Amino acid sequence: MTILSYRHISEILAPPAPAWLVEGLIPAGAGVVLAGESKIGKSWLAMDLAVAVASGGSWLGRETAHRPVLYVVAEGGGGWGSRVAGLARGRG
Repeated sequence: MTILSYRHISEILAPPAPAWLVEGLIPAGAGVVLAGESKIGKSWLAMDLAVAVASGGSWLGRETAHRPVLYVVAEGGGGWGSRVAGLARGRG
């Protein structure tokens, strides 16, 4: 059983580069909150991000990691499937 651990000063001063979900914007494993006023496009933005990550494409000009995506529709579920299909078609 290890009670104490240590890191060399070089690890503290120069930590390893993070792994990115969205290059330079969202670190892998990070929680993200998307907030704003009603009807400004938060759901579209979130769905576009989900499609980009699921396909391994770019998002807002940044590379994404190709990862499985779970998108939870918490409100306004009617028609979300056609939205995602449209976003995916638009990405080729």
